[in-house]
Amino acid sequence: MEISVNNKKEILPSSVHTVSDYVSHSGLPTKAMAVAVNNKVIPRIKWDLTKLEDGDNLTVINAAFGG
Repeated sequence: MEISVNNKKEILPSSVHTVSDYVSHSGLPTKAMAVAVNNKVIPRIKWDLTKLEDGDNLTVINAAFGG
């Protein structure tokens, strides 16, 4: 499956089906992360239920702390 993540194309392995799968696969820290699929923010409690499809556009935002 090919998706766009923060405007960069990514080809995902066949084991990635949901937002939760993608987050696990990416290895990104999830503590202060927000994910939108096709410009719709997905609440963390729905990451397991939100299926990804070929051509989806993900926006992944990690909060930065400090000053």
